[in-house]
Amino acid sequence: MLRLRCLALVALAGWGLAAPARAADIKLLPNDTEWVFSINLKQILESPLVKANKDAVDQLIAMAKSNIPPNEAAEKFFKDAGFDPLKDSHVISVAGPAGVDPDRLVILLEGKFNKEKLHAAADNAARGAGETVKVSNVGDVKVYEISMPGEKVIYAGLVNPKTLVATASKEILTDVIARQSGAKASALKKEFKSLLSTLSDKQSINFIATGPALAKALKNAPNIPNPDAVAGALASIDSLSGAITLTKQVEFQLAISAKDDETAMKMAQGGQFALAAVKAMVQKQADADPKAAIANDVLKTVRVTSMGSNIVVRGEVALEVIERIFKNLGM
Repeated sequence: MLRLRCLALVALAGWGLAAPARAADIKLLPNDTEWVFSINLKQILESPLVKANKDAVDQLIAMAKSNIPPNEAAEKFFKDAGFDPLKDSHVISVAGPAGVDPDRLVILLEGKFNKEKLHAAADNAARGAGETVKVSNVGDVKVYEISMPGEKVIYAGLVNPKTLVATASKEILTDVIARQSGAKASALKKEFKSLLSTLSDKQSINFIATGPALAKALKNAPNIPNPDAVAGALASIDSLSGAITLTKQVEFQLAISAKDDETAMKMAQGGQFALAAVKAMVQKQADADPKAAIANDVLKTVRVTSMGSNIVVRGEVALEVIERIFKNLGM
């Protein structure tokens, strides 16, 4: 059971969000995009770590499904559409501009779709939904306008054979469709386009964000000590990226983009010094404190380096260490 709980972090996280991790096709991202978060369900399920624990993962999935209230309408829709949310969902990416305006968010789901079956199932659902679901066309793309009581209107469309896009703005979806068709050119900021090139489809979960985007998001965030100072520090950072990758263990990476190579090298040297001090302190406590021992095992793998103008922090967490964490939490 403990192993099941540990694997919950990796086997169902992507599915729970409805989704290989990389940002979606560049031309599909709105031109004001300053952050992207992606989950790679396919990579997670095909990773050596999950494959080596297939029985535990299957049990976990069965447990999750048993706790989801039955929804005959949804089950019928997915069956008619020929779409299995777990097997056919490959990528989910959420993107947005600086700030936290939900109306500007875009969700891009890449997967295995049967266009004819999906449209037939959606059209059938729309006919029985009255004003709740409206159907229109933007170019060659069929767009579904979904209005649930008390909720924002959602516009969704299969913009190409493998990508379903959903957003609260028809204008944004229309622009996405125009860029997909080639009627409009992508005009992402050069710096952000460069950030996208650092993502890999070998990563399980990843994110990228510009410093100003992070600063704007955190400036008025609750429960953050001295948020103005935090926001100011983040605004001075060009960008921040992170990734979690499942192999035979859990690998993690955090990268900060500095203004130039020399600054990155100096920051990395400072980070190495601070890390060494923390490692020494935790090492002293490890023999007497189980929690410190766990932290010590993780810290042993952490290293700080510079790569060009980037400061990169990398480390690994073995499954046995994750199990110990859960055990110490009483789970």
